[in-house]
Formats: sequence, C-alpha cells, structure tokens
Amino acid sequence: MSSMQEGIEALAREPTNKPIIAKFFRFAAALAILPVIFYFLVYNLVRFLNLNQSGILSAPILGGLAAILTINIVTSLFALLALRERSHSEPGASNKTESESSEKTDTEEREEGKHRKKSE
Repeated sequence: MSSMQEGIEALAREPTNKPIIAKFFRFAAALAILPVIFYFLVYNLVRFLNLNQSGILSAPILGGLAAILTINIVTSLFALLALRERSHSEPGASNKTESESSEKTDTEEREEGKHRKKSE
C-alpha cells in the first residue's frame, strides 16, 4: 500500500471529514445525473410543443444549453456552500482568498528582495 493511499484512507476515517466527503459525493452524483435529465426534459419538451426548428433553436441545442446551465448551477452551488462552510468553520477568518494571500506574500518577498539589494 502506498503512502498516498494510506493518507487518503486516514483522511476518510477522520470523523470531521465524513460530512464533507458525503457532500462531495452528493454533488458529484448531481453533476452526473441532473444534466442528462435536463437535456432530455428540454429536448422532449421542445419536440412535444412543436417548437423544433432547424438552426440555432433546435431541440438538441436547447437541451444542451439546459444541461450546461444545470452544470453551472450545481458547481456554483457547491462553491458557494464550500465558501460558506469555510467562513463558519474559521471564526476569525478573513474574507481574503488563497490567491490574494499568496499575492501578498509575493509582494512582500519582492519588497524584501529590494531591501536586500539596497543593503548590498
């Protein structure tokens, strides 16, 4: 058994991680199932209502757009819930993202480098 596999199993056994892993798999299942459902729902609805036209508003294209919209909604909801969970779990957490904090450290490193060059 590799050390990576052992690390993953240790994370999965952690009691605080179980709700997070369950939420991840629920959203993964939603991403696999909901776009297909909405594709066929819109596809058949357009054909049933006899709105099927050739060109840009054809049933397959409208069904595909519904599937894409569904994917965007599910992933946005997952990100929103993850950010909300992060802010609730860290009571004194700032609203900065990881990229903003890494930009700050990069800026600080550049300033330190300038100060080192001036002192030399």
